[in-house]
Amino acid sequence: MFSKSKLLAALLVAATVSCIYSKKSKPSKTEPPQIHKGYLVLGHEAQSFTPCNDSINSYWVLGSSISYELDSLYNKHRHPEPYSEVLLSFSGSIDTTTVRDGFAHSYDGLVTIDSIYKVETLHNKNDCNHKLTDFFEDTFILSSDAIHISAYNYNQKQYTKINVLNCDLSYQHQSNGTLHEIKTADLNNDGVLELYCFYNSNEALLSSKLWAYSFENKTKAIPIKFKTETKKKGYRGFDRFIVYPNYIQREFPLYNDDDSEQQPTAGRWIMTYTLEKENNIYFLVEKPGSYWDSGFTDTAQKASSFETLNRQCFEYFDKSQNKVVSHLELRISDHQFEGLFGWDDGETDAFYGTLIKGTIDDKLLWAEYHYITEGEDMVQEVVFKKIQQGYLQGRGELYEDNGVYRIDRKKEINFATGLFYRAADCH
Repeated sequence: MFSKSKLLAALLVAATVSCIYSKKSKPSKTEPPQIHKGYLVLGHEAQSFTPCNDSINSYWVLGSSISYELDSLYNKHRHPEPYSEVLLSFSGSIDTTTVRDGFAHSYDGLVTIDSIYKVETLHNKNDCNHKLTDFFEDTFILSSDAIHISAYNYNQKQYTKINVLNCDLSYQHQSNGTLHEIKTADLNNDGVLELYCFYNSNEALLSSKLWAYSFENKTKAIPIKFKTETKKKGYRGFDRFIVYPNYIQREFPLYNDDDSEQQPTAGRWIMTYTLEKENNIYFLVEKPGSYWDSGFTDTAQKASSFETLNRQCFEYFDKSQNKVVSHLELRISDHQFEGLFGWDDGETDAFYGTLIKGTIDDKLLWAEYHYITEGEDMVQEVVFKKIQQGYLQGRGELYEDNGVYRIDRKKEINFATGLFYRAADCH
């Protein structure tokens, strides 16, 4: 039996121990539930939340808060690669005082999610901490649908997202380049336009320069693939694509071993692709007739993508049809040139091609005109005469030279019956 003095002493000891314990483990200070908005990352050994307007602190999301719904929404809206961020709005609390261990130890607190309000793909309009850079967006019509395209850099990678605005359809891809041009075409003449996204890139992979899609029944975007890739000695990238009504032309410079990227000296390679469908898969198929061009002089070759040359554009206006039916584009440097040439009156089969190996001789421009008609590769020499307002296309007697129809320069060239190309803006 305790005496009164012993009992009093025991109570004092118990009170002292209780005070010591309470000092060592303060009750955690947790914010009351409120609305939070910021960046969420989920994955193996990763579950973090970074608030908007706070680039310093990140918090560990408690496992009990990660529901099947949240995990599903995250994977739906994140960028293509794992561990990328989505924008999350939720009701819950952030605890910054409770002792953390394991993976949570390196974070600034713990997050409890009570209710999910919204999960969004990160884009320029909701990017509260400005993690996206070099943003580009545009909206245009593809067949009867409005298409919205956005492109941006995120974590040193380039992304492009395509949304069909009047239906629930979107597609996103990653490319090692900067989006610089978007074109539409119906290469296979099925009445449905395809979408072609072109990138500036010196990567060797074609997918880093051109992404293409076909949209079927407004239910899915089908990537268009290259069926084969031509491997050429001296290839380093810097592809240039040109979309014509029935095909795509691709050209790229070739390098000798000691060339710098700014000055290729081995000429260039030119090829064409048409669109084919095989087992419900769309392919860009390389057509026969690829050829090597010796290129320009050293002055012109310093333009790595041939874009900095003196570019001039002209058009032929047909008065009888009251419309432009033919186009001429010249890129001139040091008495040599290349260019584009084509005809499309809306009634006959359109054909476009390239002017190569062009030379300028006493105000006359001579060039080989390469084009495809009815599936055959054609080469015919053409000649233009410079006048004040533009160019006259001349006509002359042809003769065959190893498959090329050339104009006999020893005989008369008639410019009076030729076509007049007036100056026009380059697009």
